[in-house]
Amino acid sequence: MENNMHRPRYSLPPQAIVGGRYLVREFLEEQENQIIYLATDLVEKKQVRLAECYPKALVQRKGEAGEEDVIIRPRREPKVEEIQRQFEKKYKQVIRDHHTVYAVLPLKNKKKPMGAIALCMAVIVLGAGMLAAIFFSAENESPTGQQYAEKTQETAKFAVSETDFEFSGETITYDNGDYIYKAGEDTIQMDSDSGVIYFDRILQVYLESELTDEQINELIAAVDGKLVGKIAGRMNILQVRIPESGFDALEEAAQKLMEQENVLFSGYDYPVHIENTMAGQDTNPWSEAAGEDGKTYNEDEPSGNNWWAEAIGAYTAWNNLPEKIDNGIVGIIDNEFDVNHPDLKGKIRIIGNEENSKISHGTHVAGIAGAMNNNIGIRGIADSAQIIAKVYADWYDYETVLLRVADNKLLIDNGAKVVNNSWGVYLYSQQRYEELADKNENIGIILYKKAAGEANHDTSYDGYLQYYLNVLAVRTSQDTERMIEQMLDSASTEEEKRFMFVQSAGNGFNNEGQVRYDASVGGF
Repeated sequence: MENNMHRPRYSLPPQAIVGGRYLVREFLEEQENQIIYLATDLVEKKQVRLAECYPKALVQRKGEAGEEDVIIRPRREPKVEEIQRQFEKKYKQVIRDHHTVYAVLPLKNKKKPMGAIALCMAVIVLGAGMLAAIFFSAENESPTGQQYAEKTQETAKFAVSETDFEFSGETITYDNGDYIYKAGEDTIQMDSDSGVIYFDRILQVYLESELTDEQINELIAAVDGKLVGKIAGRMNILQVRIPESGFDALEEAAQKLMEQENVLFSGYDYPVHIENTMAGQDTNPWSEAAGEDGKTYNEDEPSGNNWWAEAIGAYTAWNNLPEKIDNGIVGIIDNEFDVNHPDLKGKIRIIGNEENSKISHGTHVAGIAGAMNNNIGIRGIADSAQIIAKVYADWYDYETVLLRVADNKLLIDNGAKVVNNSWGVYLYSQQRYEELADKNENIGIILYKKAAGEANHDTSYDGYLQYYLNVLAVRTSQDTERMIEQMLDSASTEEEKRFMFVQSAGNGFNNEGQVRYDASVGGF
């Protein structure tokens, strides 16, 4: 049959990222069982043809010759692994992105791609385990990329064509095919009426179930949106960029999406600031002294450095329920881990490409979770468990909260049943807030005061406290609930329903803003 030059209505949009490596530039043609795109290989710094491949038996067409749409029958689709093996016999390089298979093909010499290519050059800056791709027009000089030299995840900064609005940011990709867009600092705004701090033009969309590319494109077309981020599988979340600016435009677009099928929730995307936490020097040694009853612990009267183990009844669990806590996998999201610590050596596997060092908090948390029972330091609660750890690359930065959502899913995808989130936001006392505000050094306070000041909102401690308790803590708690709801709804077995997300133990304030510990205020 003749190749069809009509663009299928559900084909990938420009700027979509496939497999964390290939940036779609434009649609080229549709062949018998393939949709062909022009794409940029972000690793090898060259243009390629990217062929979206389907078994011929699944393909139907509607419309007149030359103006047909390809229709895929997903209900009859075999497993994606089988499709991948089928096309690996035909092509040298085949990749998989979630439930779709792509062949990577060289450019044809005789045929020029259709249409003008607005973004025609890419500079790749490679760092330690990091890929920063910066797209610009041919007339511009190449950026140095030094501002990304410390990044350790794959990132991309875009400058879009003149037909679109300008935006800045990074696309951070994961080994499981998920990718998250972290909008630039210049897009952070505050709505003066509600006190909400948000990323301009960016929406979160929580789905009831995983959608096909066709369904996603139909969904976001309701708001003239572009897909810039995607989490798929056990959790299904989209990031959608809309053309209109302002909080009212976001709310209106979110409402339109909420009226569509398969949408669980839609709302503004927002920044959370990450601050490094250092564990102090341990001056209270683990107590192994035996009491009158011969026991080395007293769960009725917790004391000493093992008071926490006594307080939660860990000794009872160790003695009576060892099969319940042996050989499990615990996921931890934190700053760096000392993988060679004598209490942890051989137990920790780092997921992702982030640079890792011996900063203490991640090591501290890993020890509480799984330190070996070896008469060194403490004994971890699940001392026989293995630990998989996700290091957040920027431990003093603002980030979209969806990066941490993707981190949780990544650890679940790698076998974790429990994921500990010992990260988050400090809520300061008024005295400390004013001290840090004067020094202009704390990223969270800088972020709040800048956004509030530009919106003519209250920049005092009262405004900061109300933003944290009534806006940020509430919204992050709601997102946590949606994560859990999606995990339960996507579970296909009872075993998949057995998981736990653990939030940090509180931030020093209760719901009235008084100095006490209340984990519910911590949101995530």
